[in-house]
Amino acid sequence: MLVIGGALKALYQEILACEVIEYTIYHSRKSGLDLQNYSPSNAKLKLLLADNSPEKVNAFMWRAVKDGKKKGDDNVKPVDFSEITDSAFEFYVRYQKLNIEVDGYNRPTHLKTSVLSGFLEFLRGSGNLNPNS
Repeated sequence: MLVIGGALKALYQEILACEVIEYTIYHSRKSGLDLQNYSPSNAKLKLLLADNSPEKVNAFMWRAVKDGKKKGDDNVKPVDFSEITDSAFEFYVRYQKLNIEVDGYNRPTHLKTSVLSGFLEFLRGSGNLNPNS
């Protein structure tokens, strides 16, 4: 069961990363940014998810997207995903140093989570997918 549990945890983290990416793409498009080269294996994204809930990571990503778009610029601007995650990670570190608690941002209602994600969340809540074991 330990091997299966480890595989489920890895799958769960991969799904969470993909859902954060989807959230970031959504807000990037709304802000006129063309997000490129996104990947759930981005190291800073993994670090953010290791220390925070997906909702808090969404908040940091949203802040990074808003920071990446200049006011009054209506042109679509290509931006690499690593620039957004680097900026989000910098916000995270800065907020940690200042001891600022960040409220999480939920996904817009039309961006539903996957059925597989819901199932893995159920397993996590039941103790069968405890990230600390």
